[in-house]
Amino acid sequence: MNANRIDVSTMGMPGAMKTPRPDPEARTFLRIFNLVAWRPLRSYTLAQLRLRWRYFALAVGRRDPVGHIDQVVIDSPSGPIKLRIYFPAGGDGRARPAFVWFHGGAFLIGEAGTTDSICRSIANTAGCAVVAVDYRLAPEHDLYAGREDGMTAIEWIFKNGPQFGIDPTSVAIGGDSAGGNLAAALAQQFGKRGLPALRLQVLIYPATNLADEPASKADNASGYLLTAEVIDWVRSVVGDNVNYRDSRLSPAYGKDFSGLAPALVVTAGFDPIRDDGLAYTQLLREAGVPVELLHYPGQFHGFINCDTVLSAARDALYRIGSALGAALADGDGRRTCPNRTLEMINARQARMPLPTFAADTITATFMAVEWFEYQRNRIFKILAPATANLVDASWLLNVAANIRGTRTVSTIEARETFGNGANHWAA
Repeated sequence: MNANRIDVSTMGMPGAMKTPRPDPEARTFLRIFNLVAWRPLRSYTLAQLRLRWRYFALAVGRRDPVGHIDQVVIDSPSGPIKLRIYFPAGGDGRARPAFVWFHGGAFLIGEAGTTDSICRSIANTAGCAVVAVDYRLAPEHDLYAGREDGMTAIEWIFKNGPQFGIDPTSVAIGGDSAGGNLAAALAQQFGKRGLPALRLQVLIYPATNLADEPASKADNASGYLLTAEVIDWVRSVVGDNVNYRDSRLSPAYGKDFSGLAPALVVTAGFDPIRDDGLAYTQLLREAGVPVELLHYPGQFHGFINCDTVLSAARDALYRIGSALGAALADGDGRRTCPNRTLEMINARQARMPLPTFAADTITATFMAVEWFEYQRNRIFKILAPATANLVDASWLLNVAANIRGTRTVSTIEARETFGNGANHWAA
């Protein structure tokens, strides 16, 4: 059995697995990243890689203002677990539904803070409390430890949520990459443990099968942030003395997917583990679970972290937050989760009248200026709040953000290729 082998002819799979080349912004970003990250991976210690990932997340994430953030430490049989709880801006004091979030990082790196930007964006858009879990990492701990921490955090929310402004009757879970693996695995445990039903599971380029290599690994082996070299290195650090076919580690090896929570799955065309997310989408749909698949054929693994410079990241985060808000506000997530596939096309790539080099140079310039504008505005909000609104509202002082906001974001078009509105442009 190869649980991540996909049948591309199956209804609901993307018509285009990936574009001929990454989207213009993604291409520009990857070019810069690959220049900076020239040293071989194995020349770094694990501590250095963890620090570099923390700096990377700080550099490319927006970190929009939220209502407030609570730092909570809960007890578990294995020791304390840190939670970071984000409440949306403009809070009215009422209890908020909860979205439990597990960060990515190949089970080896990352922390709640490295997905700070994602959590802030989702909290504001969905109007929910985002609970980011600092779960235990390998190789200091085995791969089961993080799952134990995740379930402990979930059970704590059901028991103690009201004391912290959380409504435990409305809960969803999610994560990106390794965090998507944890979220998918824990979603399968809800029925077995007799926990209240989840409203939604959000799986962003999830690693759902640790046992088998997907075909997309060879297809996207190098140059796209996550590489085949990184995947092989992770396996060498974690070790082979692990039963990777255990469904608690590889949720694609679950025996029964019926009755699981509806899912929102995000995949990227230039992702070595792209087929993991697509294969899991097939497994869920075959079991009668509705799945909204958002496929970005011109993007790479990890793109959602980069919402300061990638309009596709902002598009994905907005769609995730909107879907979560609808699912958490409804009594049954199945009523709000459409069983459909949206292919997110960057029309600008097809229509760009300039030569590639000129187009990429213009894109890089606007991305850099917009990054500067956003960071400057953040500093003003901290150091000079009285003038921050004037700076933020000025068209001339935010020229790159305004031009890209009207000309770049609007070129991300969602085409519904499976579902009731198949072959139509979707909102």
